[in-house]
Amino acid sequence: MTIDWNWFFAAFAQCAAALIAIIGAFIISKLLGEAEKEEVHSSKIDQLVIQYNGLLKRISVRYFDWYDKRNIDYSSALEKSIKSGDFQGLNDEEKLIKLFEIEPDLFGTPSCLEELDKKIVELTPNTTQLGNRFSIVNSPMSLNIPPVGLWDKLSKEREAINQLKIESETLIERFDKARNDISITQNNLTPIKITIYILGIGLLLTIIYPLHFMPIGVNQSPTLGFSFDLIISNIFSIKGLLLFLLTIVIEGIFGYFLWLIKSLEKKYATTTSRLDEKYFNILSYSQYF
Repeated sequence: MTIDWNWFFAAFAQCAAALIAIIGAFIISKLLGEAEKEEVHSSKIDQLVIQYNGLLKRISVRYFDWYDKRNIDYSSALEKSIKSGDFQGLNDEEKLIKLFEIEPDLFGTPSCLEELDKKIVELTPNTTQLGNRFSIVNSPMSLNIPPVGLWDKLSKEREAINQLKIESETLIERFDKARNDISITQNNLTPIKITIYILGIGLLLTIIYPLHFMPIGVNQSPTLGFSFDLIISNIFSIKGLLLFLLTIVIEGIFGYFLWLIKSLEKKYATTTSRLDEKYFNILSYSQYF
C-alpha cells in the first residue's frame, strides 16, 4: 500500500485556507459595519450637543426671577402669614423655608429673599407707644390687587418653563442612551480583535506549516521538528520564499484589520470624551430645575 502525504497536506491547507478566507470576509464586512456605526454615533452626539446648546438659549430667556417676584407680591397666603407674625424672629434661611412652604411653586431665585423682606417690612404691624401703659398696634393697609391678566401670564410662564424642564430631562435620557450605545459598540470590537489574533496564528499552524512539508516522497513519513537551520534553509528556497511572501501578505492584511480596530477605538474614546457630565446633570440646564 502506497501512502502519499502530499494529498493530505494539500487538502488540509486548502480547507484551512477556505475557512480563514470565509472568516476574513466576515471580519471585513463586520469592520465596515462598525466603522459606519462609529460615524453614526459621532453624528448623533453632534446633534445632541446642538440641541443642548439650543435648549440652554431657550431656557436663558425665561423669566424665573419675574415669576418669583410676582408670586411673592400678590400671594394672599403669604400676606396673611406675614400679618400673623409667622416670620418674626426668623433668620434668612428659616424665612426661605417658610416661604417655600407657603408658595411651593417658586423657583427659588436670588430675588426671593429680597422681595420677601420688602413684603415683611410692608405688612408687619408696628406698635406706637402712648405713655407708659398704653400702645396702639397699627396694621398696614394694602390693596393687593394683581393687574388684569397677571395670573394667566404667570400660568403660561410656568407652563413654558415646565415644558423646557421636560425637554431637558428627555435630552438627558437621549444622551444616556447614546453613551450606552457607544459602550455596547465598543465591546463588539473585542471579539473581532481576538478572532484576528486566532486567524493569524491559525495561518501559520494550519496552512504555512503543513505546506512546508511538500513535496514529500511516496511512502515517506513527515518528520515534525523545529530547527533554525532548517527554517533558514527553507526560506532561501523557492518554496520557502513563496511561503514567506504568502505569510507576509496574509499577516499584513490581518495587521491592517487590527490597525482599523485600533483606529476605531481611538475614535470612540474621542467621542466618549465629548460626553461631558454636564449633559447628564439637570442642574446644568438650569439651576432652578
